[in-house]
Amino acid sequence: MNEVRMTVVIPVGPFCDPSFVDDTLASLAHYAQPGWRLILVDDSRKNLCRSLSQATTATVIPAPAEGADGGLYMNLSAGFASALEQPFDILLRMDTDALVINSGFEDVADHFFRANPSVGCLGNHSHDYDGTPCNRAGPIDGILRHLTTRWRRTPATSAAITRLVVRAFLHGYRLGESVLGGVCIYSRSAIEKLQENRLLGDPRLGRCQVQEDHLFGLALRACGMRLSDFGSGSDTLPIGVRWHGLPASPEDLVHARKALIHSTRFWQDLDETAVRAEFARRRSS
Repeated sequence: MNEVRMTVVIPVGPFCDPSFVDDTLASLAHYAQPGWRLILVDDSRKNLCRSLSQATTATVIPAPAEGADGGLYMNLSAGFASALEQPFDILLRMDTDALVINSGFEDVADHFFRANPSVGCLGNHSHDYDGTPCNRAGPIDGILRHLTTRWRRTPATSAAITRLVVRAFLHGYRLGESVLGGVCIYSRSAIEKLQENRLLGDPRLGRCQVQEDHLFGLALRACGMRLSDFGSGSDTLPIGVRWHGLPASPEDLVHARKALIHSTRFWQDLDETAVRAEFARRRSS
């Protein structure tokens, strides 16, 4: 089997600790198959990416926007568009508080996409790591505001969101459906679909007050692509994530054969420094 070609896109924000970002990149370098390409979207506002010891061969893109929600959508769109300039099979999108802790996830993702070509994004989709259904109250409220009360203030954005929702509903979309953006994997065809439908860097969506992973979920569903879960505590699929903090202890995540985790910010009484030190120790041994 040929090695899976992977491009990694990481947005780097203004409050990132450079040593933590370097640690995330070191985990990629340790576990990823050779030949992967790195794209950093620098929203640090101080050219932080140029100083990262692991980023000497990275493509660094100045962020076209600031902030979260629509701003992060614009920044990731720039990274995704840059990725399409070269061949890749899968695109790994990571936050700086994500980590790679095992190898082999590329082959598993590539096999899944080939067996399910209508799926465009893999990650934490319908259920959390512990098996409970994902809470969609936040994105549902944000989208509904654009469909109703925000029309007067942002008519172009509300019109764009409304059209996407109507198109997505025709493909079975459930309001608020998305994949958690902290760690997720896109197929090349998914990124191409977004570009073909002019949904990368749409300035109307850039003014949206909905988190970027919910925007991309809506956009993909409007393009006719599906989303899928790709890891929980009851399986050996590669992704183990939670919005805030780790979904399980470092030891349990390794034992469950997870490869891509989020968020390193804490686990119970361990802070981020301690969490990262535990995984760095495992890499060195």
